[in-house]
Amino acid sequence: MPPGLETLAQSLVKSGHLRIDADEKINFIRYPHSLEVTFFSHRELHDPALIPRTIQQIGTDDLATMRREISTNQPVPFELEIKLARLFVQSNHAAVIKLIIITGVEVFLSFSYNIGDLLDLHSWQQHGANSGMQSIGADETRIYVSSDGDPFATAEERLDAAKYSTARFMTIAGQETGHFADLKRDARGRPYARYSLDLYQYKASEKTRAARLKDIEWVDKIREVFAHLELNKTAKLETSIPFYKKYRRNSFKHISTILKSYVLTKTLQRRAHQFHIEIAHLHSAASLAIMLADMRFNLSPQADVYKNKDKTIEEAIACVEALARVPQQVNKWGHQTTRFMYPNLYRIYYNEVIPGNIQALRNLKNQKV
Repeated sequence: MPPGLETLAQSLVKSGHLRIDADEKINFIRYPHSLEVTFFSHRELHDPALIPRTIQQIGTDDLATMRREISTNQPVPFELEIKLARLFVQSNHAAVIKLIIITGVEVFLSFSYNIGDLLDLHSWQQHGANSGMQSIGADETRIYVSSDGDPFATAEERLDAAKYSTARFMTIAGQETGHFADLKRDARGRPYARYSLDLYQYKASEKTRAARLKDIEWVDKIREVFAHLELNKTAKLETSIPFYKKYRRNSFKHISTILKSYVLTKTLQRRAHQFHIEIAHLHSAASLAIMLADMRFNLSPQADVYKNKDKTIEEAIACVEALARVPQQVNKWGHQTTRFMYPNLYRIYYNEVIPGNIQALRNLKNQKV
């Protein structure tokens, strides 16, 4: 990992704001208040550099109580802390991650299927089934990510599951940090609006709305071209190879399927190039088919939480989600593919949102936060 990202990972760990639920290993506990639930990590209760801040929040008596309570948890070893931090800091642009760290955002990471175990009862009832979440209130901002397993499992029988967990982690973290990056901030670093929304009312900004609609039209066009090029036929043949490898290894059918798949794939890539589709060579036929469907879905994600009887609000939600999913798609498919498939939203995210985050960092630095 580049030295700059390693520095960010180390900073995230040292901040004490990393809350981890790794099966039986948990490094944080809840501190109930009359109005809200506050969380403290093991580091915030024991690290000499962080204790003054904790005492300022809860006092010395409650600090001692919280230390006793957290001692009953199985500790999260540093090796796991830093591995998860390294994974997280790679989920989005470095400026977004740095802004998360210096503004004191709590980052919750879970090996569970959803984030229910990380929430207080009230939030669990509303959001507990979510895979991830970026929440912001008057006095708090939190990011939640679940991986559905251990991304670092090394046992032979768990390697495929570990790859899935890593991919899921990066997908969800990319989206939730994307929501965080979407926040517009004033000169003092305080969020006051979103790039994806109109400043004065809950509707999509015209620029984001137009970008999303143009990208939907573009993705649909690219899918039509690939349908004309018989992508599905090529992908189906490609996906049959593992079957023959397992049950008829080195048979004539196995070898001929490999050769036919190779020829069809090369033909597909050559013909796609004639249509000025410069990404066909970056992915296998099967991956292209999955990518096209995935790109289209994430421009108009379907879930009950995104629906609203007011269609203006529903469109606003769709635009918020679509813009936040740009870094998610980058994590899945790479910059070149995402830039090609989402030319308009990609431009907004990396030409406006990221520079906005960089400016917010400069403003905070000037204030010596």
